[in-house]
Amino acid sequence: MNQEQKTVAKKRNEEYVRTLREVGRVKEEVIALIEEDLQSGLTIEQTNRYKQPDMDISQMRIYSQCLRKGYPDEVVAVLANKKMNGYQMAVALEFYEKGVPLEQIKAVVDRDDSPSAMVEAYRSVLENLDRIDPETTEKAAEAKEFEESGEIRALLEEIRSVVSKIDCQEKRYDVLNDKLKSLASAGKDEKEQVDLLKSIQKKDRMLEEMQDKISQADATIARLRGDLEEKERDIRKMQRKAGDSKEAAPSDNMQPAVSEGMQEAPGAQVPYVYGIPAFYHPAFVDTRGHVIQTLLMERAEKKTSGALALLSKLAIRKRSRQDLVKLVAGGELVKEQLVMIRTAIEKGLKENQLVELINSRLPAENMQEIIEIAVLENSMDY
Repeated sequence: MNQEQKTVAKKRNEEYVRTLREVGRVKEEVIALIEEDLQSGLTIEQTNRYKQPDMDISQMRIYSQCLRKGYPDEVVAVLANKKMNGYQMAVALEFYEKGVPLEQIKAVVDRDDSPSAMVEAYRSVLENLDRIDPETTEKAAEAKEFEESGEIRALLEEIRSVVSKIDCQEKRYDVLNDKLKSLASAGKDEKEQVDLLKSIQKKDRMLEEMQDKISQADATIARLRGDLEEKERDIRKMQRKAGDSKEAAPSDNMQPAVSEGMQEAPGAQVPYVYGIPAFYHPAFVDTRGHVIQTLLMERAEKKTSGALALLSKLAIRKRSRQDLVKLVAGGELVKEQLVMIRTAIEKGLKENQLVELINSRLPAENMQEIIEIAVLENSMDY
């Protein structure tokens, strides 16, 4: 680690300790231990290993000693096992440093003996080791001393730092990968939403077009209905005039009045039945003296297109007419089938028969036969 990296690490450690004091959630004695460990060369990540809410300060100090001495993680896991209190941890650390094998340390720790019982057990182990092979014990102590030398500790510390950085980078890559996956999924969902929105807009336009056509048809039907009502009023006026002419007819010797421009036929006799004149209107003659037998009246009819005629036949029930129009529009029928449906409407098929014919989607030839059968069936109902 060069001087610049050391400076950056020192500032980072100082900032970390200052933050712990400002937050106030960690006891001052714990902060002092962390600060001392950071100054001795431990990293923030290493101090976080013993800065746990379920550990007291005595346990944290033993954990700190194990980290400072550069013991491997499996050794620290045994010597600083959280199920032991601070005194038990101190005994385990002491006898491990005196040469008791880690397996024997762990066996005594697993029994959860008291500190005094642990001391007796470890002493017994040491005595047995000395009796078996003092030379082996001496070599183990030398190896342990070499292992605890400054050079080895520095190397182990550097290795742990590199591994810690690698783990940190892997975590960052995992987070980045998760974000990329979420963005890809969000992009796919957004594309589906855009496609769905376009489809909805297209259907809305189609619905508006159909609504415009229905509105136009309603306006045409209203206009035709107005024309029909006007003609009915004219007919009623003519009927009232005919009734007035009956009431104004002469009784015995009186002759009916003659309209202007017309002459009454000479010698025309009005027959009486039971004393009542049997006529509906007086006989009139033209300018040459001939009796007018019939009076032709021209009936003004407004030609309408086939589509308007179809819709006018459906004007009795507006809701049914709209349903039939929607049914025809959404039926995906070809031109020949539409011609057959128009023929069915012109021949007076009932609404339920039209619905069945539209829903069948049969070929035009079959529709024609069904229409003939329906017409025959309707004629038999009367």
